[in-house]
Amino acid sequence: MTPFYRPVVERAVPAHMMILMMHEVRRAGFEFRADVGEQLEAAVASPMIDLTKAQVKTACRMVDAHARTLLDVINPDDPVEGLYSCAAFMLKLAEEGLQDRTNQAVLVAALILDDLSNDNDVDGAEVPYGLRLASWRKRADNALVRANLMGLYLRLCN
Repeated sequence: MTPFYRPVVERAVPAHMMILMMHEVRRAGFEFRADVGEQLEAAVASPMIDLTKAQVKTACRMVDAHARTLLDVINPDDPVEGLYSCAAFMLKLAEEGLQDRTNQAVLVAALILDDLSNDNDVDGAEVPYGLRLASWRKRADNALVRANLMGLYLRLCN
């Protein structure tokens, strides 16, 4: 990837990952507010605002390919678990200072995980939230390693 596209891809990939996971979760029968999807789509498009049509086309292909590769690393058997792992990845990027904390994907991820942690309808036989969160964070760590190997979210030494 050329340095020209790297910042665009790094900003757009998280929101595109969330959109892809939301589609999978919808197929499993769950629903999201329509405005959440619209805000995520805007977050994907906003880094491309100053690009030409040809550059947008190239950037979109890169964003989709990178997002799908990172989702393969998260590799969920269950789309809902995949969404939570994806949310953990968004928060990992923000915690590491690799993604703006006001990025729409980070905000959606924070709301998803916060809502789940406050859910009082948890069946007593389920794995506790803390253990599930640890599993999602492990997948997020693996996704960040893969992103680094792909040339994304690198911290360069001066």
